[in-house]
Amino acid sequence: MVLAISLVASAPGAQAWGQVAAAGRQGSVGAGPSATAGTIAPPSGLPRLPALVPSSLAAPGLAPVPDAGPASPDAVRAEYSNFLVRLGFEDYSSKISQRLALGKTDALPTTVLNFNRRRYQVFNAARELAAEVMAGLAEQGNSPASLETGTELAARLLSLQPLDPPSSLPPDIAAKNKDGITDWLAAVTVQRMGQQLAQVVSDTVKTVVEPEELARRTSHLRGLDAEDKAFLKRVSRIKSLSETLLLTAYTDAEIGQTRYAGRALAASLLRFSRREGRPEVEKALHRKVAERGLHLENFVGDTVVLRDVAAPSKPLRLKIETGDFLGERSKGREAAEITFAARPAWNLTFKAWRAGLTGRLLSLWANPASPPLLASNQPLRNGLKLALWKFKKWIAARPLMERGYSHVGMARVQEADGVAMAWALDNYPNADEGGIRKIGITEQFSQNGPYMRLGLARWDPDRLWEDFHAQAARNGYRKRVWKSTGGSWPSAISAEDFAALAAIPKSRSAELLKEINARAVNVIEDMLARYGVGFAYGFSNEMWRAYCSATMALSHRMGSQFEPQTKPDRWHTVILLMKFLGISAAKEQDTQSRIIWPGSFFIDPKVSRHIQVRFPPFAEVGRLPDPNTVPAYVEMDRSLTRSLAALLQLSEEGGIAPDSGLIEHAVRTHLDSRTKRRQKRGYHSGSSDSSGYSAGLEALLRDSEDE
Repeated sequence: MVLAISLVASAPGAQAWGQVAAAGRQGSVGAGPSATAGTIAPPSGLPRLPALVPSSLAAPGLAPVPDAGPASPDAVRAEYSNFLVRLGFEDYSSKISQRLALGKTDALPTTVLNFNRRRYQVFNAARELAAEVMAGLAEQGNSPASLETGTELAARLLSLQPLDPPSSLPPDIAAKNKDGITDWLAAVTVQRMGQQLAQVVSDTVKTVVEPEELARRTSHLRGLDAEDKAFLKRVSRIKSLSETLLLTAYTDAEIGQTRYAGRALAASLLRFSRREGRPEVEKALHRKVAERGLHLENFVGDTVVLRDVAAPSKPLRLKIETGDFLGERSKGREAAEITFAARPAWNLTFKAWRAGLTGRLLSLWANPASPPLLASNQPLRNGLKLALWKFKKWIAARPLMERGYSHVGMARVQEADGVAMAWALDNYPNADEGGIRKIGITEQFSQNGPYMRLGLARWDPDRLWEDFHAQAARNGYRKRVWKSTGGSWPSAISAEDFAALAAIPKSRSAELLKEINARAVNVIEDMLARYGVGFAYGFSNEMWRAYCSATMALSHRMGSQFEPQTKPDRWHTVILLMKFLGISAAKEQDTQSRIIWPGSFFIDPKVSRHIQVRFPPFAEVGRLPDPNTVPAYVEMDRSLTRSLAALLQLSEEGGIAPDSGLIEHAVRTHLDSRTKRRQKRGYHSGSSDSSGYSAGLEALLRDSEDE
């Protein structure tokens, strides 16, 4: 997650990108609940900047709405779909299609955009499924019984995870080649996902359809009339949406742990509860989520609830704001390499050490990726190998070795109708060609289990104001803000808006900070849906690629022409020595160019708040400690599941089974890309193992290749 910057001429066509990346989007929701409504008033003669939050959304809550009579199901769907778009569940796939239709994109951005167009259909599926549920509840008059089922479904979707992956290969499968093993893993995934899909569809249908009507429609298997067919068409749509959600959970290791559907439905129920003056709905949702060992705040709202080893029995609540830097430390060996390889400027070295962010040289030797290979009939040698391996694993787990952050992202809090939702935005190394992610913070970005630490840093408004104005006076406005191999990155802010930012007085420094942060997160989302930015392996500085910390710097450079680092980072002296000696791990590294260290965003002099939360060891009684999968999913009504499967099989809508070809293709693509990156030079530049179901499949395939 480090970057080398080389100065080269702009690539042809860069001006077109500058036109695409116009100033901040009108009506963007970037600064969360505390954002300023209206516009920033510049001096006479300068245009006004876009509002951060429409004034109609700036209120912290809504009074109950007088009963105007029941709305039609279509009106309810449209109402909640619009609400969820404003909360962050945007139609990124359509945005990307519109961008691609304009043409004039390089080969790499086109590949990235096509990847993201498929990947982020999950936002549409989550939004439409939640709107469908809310329409179904409205059809039932939002009765207490229907809302009880609705909150139960929301809690289930918030805890929805793939079933456990296979733990081993059958002997006859293990004897096959890589393609044969991959075929078997794909077939197993189809079976597991198909089982869970039928159950999730059953639970959703039970929620949206009134019980008497549901019993009537599922009581016969012959002679379907028009109403039966309309019912089955609705079931089929629910199945299609659920399939998209589960496909993401099973085959996309980088975003699949984010509970998109649960977030969307929980937020919709909270809006209903507050808008309609039905507090019992919100209370029931809190209770049902807590029964599953989760905190509703971690999915809806602007606060995360965490456990810290410093006080494991007392939950720690952190309020999130747009623009907060988020850091995580994974447990992989690459994390140790990242925290050691780079250092801040010399005058910040002691501060970094005191904050526990500088890695240890010994950590590069510790924490081996896998157990050693043992030879037959060599018990003494095998015993020594195992003892050394266990010692390295033990020392790697000491707090002294688990320092720093191996990855950095940025928070975005979006609000609509008095409901907030906190997202993490980042550029992730294992995300194939679509590196930019919009994900949950605690269930994906830094989850207890795969990760050991979460960090949060926030700038001081006055210090930011001083730094921004010093840079503006020194540099002026620039059409190009960052030069890379193959081109230069365009400004995403106009000269007029930049002048308006510079005109904000220090007495309104908090306003400047919110606007700068809002523009930065807008740029990151544009990297997802308009620019087509992938991840840069090998600490490279290619055009249309960036690694995590470079992405954070780029977002501010492009969004407001602000350089977020007060002082540049440097390579560790040991790395420079290794390069001088020609050691393979360092000799090809471009150490003459700039490097951006993830930890620098947390110790910069502008930072007013830096909080580290070290997670307690994850442990789950009764099964392997894997927080990313579940051994079983039990639906609310098994007889309904069987009836729906039988009805769909007889109808024109097809069966309830998932699209096996789609799943098998997704599994093969995922495993093939992982195999290629393991073999590719530069793979270890910030990458970490995936987690959950995908990790299980990867481990089985990797073990078979090793043998």
